Amino acid sequence: LNGIVGFYISGNNVRFEINRKNADARGLRISSQLLDLARIVGEGT
Repeated sequence: LNGIVGFYISGNNVRFEINRKNADARGLRISSQLLDLARIVGEGT
């Protein structure tokens, strides 16, 4: 995942993942509610 948000297929569902390392590097703050729903990839603070 080179971006910040990516989509993937899980069974019959489309889900999303967030790369915390890329988001932090670009100064993007992501809400805790959104992070709770996402699969988290990459390191982050």
